[in-house]
Amino acid sequence: FHPKTETRAYYKDGEFHPVGPFAGAKMMDFPGPVGEQEVYYIPHPETRTMPQSLGARAVSVHGCFPPHVIRLAKAMLESGLYSEEPITVKGVE
Repeated sequence: FHPKTETRAYYKDGEFHPVGPFAGAKMMDFPGPVGEQEVYYIPHPETRTMPQSLGARAVSVHGCFPPHVIRLAKAMLESGLYSEEPITVKGVE
C-alpha cells in the first residue's frame, strides 16, 4: 500500500481508468468483528489480468485498512511525506 502508486486503476468498457489515492471510496459491510469499513481502489494485478484472461468487461479491486491507518496515510500524503524529493532539516539534507 502506497498512496503514490501509479498503477491504481479500474477496468471498464475496454479501457483502464487510472485513479488517484483514496479514490472510489465506498462503505462495505464485512462479516464478523470487522463490520462496516470504507474501501478504496487499490493497485492489484487482477485488474489487468482478468480482462485479458477471462474477458471480463469490468474489473475493480477495493481494499481497506483500519481507519487510523487511513487517517495517517492521508495526513502523510497531504503533508508531502511520501515525496521522494530530499528535504533539509536543521541544515542537513
